[in-house]
Amino acid sequence: MSFRDLVYLDKDFISSLYESKFDESPEVFITKAQAMNAGAKVPMFSAGVSSTETKAYKVSTTKMLEKLKGDLENFDLLKQKLTSDRECSSYYWVSGVMTVQTTTLETKKGEAEETYFSVQDEFENDLALLANDDYFTSNLSDLLKFTEVVVNVINFKVKALVRVIPAKTSFKGWVAVPLVIREISS
Repeated sequence: MSFRDLVYLDKDFISSLYESKFDESPEVFITKAQAMNAGAKVPMFSAGVSSTETKAYKVSTTKMLEKLKGDLENFDLLKQKLTSDRECSSYYWVSGVMTVQTTTLETKKGEAEETYFSVQDEFENDLALLANDDYFTSNLSDLLKFTEVVVNVINFKVKALVRVIPAKTSFKGWVAVPLVIREISS
């Protein structure tokens, strides 16, 4: 898996898998912050304290990805249409086309429009991706801003490792969390 083909990499997933596989703990920093909220609140319901965990590894996520190649290949390839009786998340490799979709829905407050990345495969699975902009390589997340204004059509042939969660969109697609997405050359 070349870094040149990489479209998306969930750094939290890869670093956690790496830590588990190689029993290599990173240096960890936990920072606590107390939120300053205006107004009176009942303290037991609004503590206002949060913690952030920061991990520091001596190896990059690109190198982790390379070392985990065999483990990542062990996830099943999705070879069928997903059924509606799902009760838990499943991890799959999906081969298909990553596009940007825009959906307009009528809500109680009027029309709502949402633009998002999705992957469609040959089995008619349409996966709406819950993607983190920070995990896209080369600012590819900015394609969402340019859709239908500057860029007309976006079609990446991809192989993606996703976590399909037991949730469907209002337009009957599945919701998935992308973990690794790589572009497939023709």
